[in-house]
Amino acid sequence: MKDKLRFRGREDYAYAVIAAYKHDKSLNGLNIVEATKKVRGSDSLDDQIEMVFGNREERQRVRRVSRDERRGLANVHATSNTMIACDSGLREFGKDVPHPRGYGNNARVLGRYYAT
Repeated sequence: MKDKLRFRGREDYAYAVIAAYKHDKSLNGLNIVEATKKVRGSDSLDDQIEMVFGNREERQRVRRVSRDERRGLANVHATSNTMIACDSGLREFGKDVPHPRGYGNNARVLGRYYAT
């Protein structure tokens, strides 16, 4: 995991946000660095990795916020062979802290980038 972080030019798991953790809902919405500091009292990389893996019965659902929307969409929309999709599951509005794409991804893209 450390090698993957370095390969991606990252130092920690601040880009990964806890969407749903039923064993401690106060962690929902915190990134892994913040949650690790809160739970373990340390935000060292080793502690972050332990936090990510955690106990199998207590795994949290994590969303990764890793792309710059403008830069990413500029690259995607530069070709005519583009399709918009969403890999988010159905969400109950207001429950947990899921990735924003779970709430109207396609409508947002159409309204923001293709409305005339």
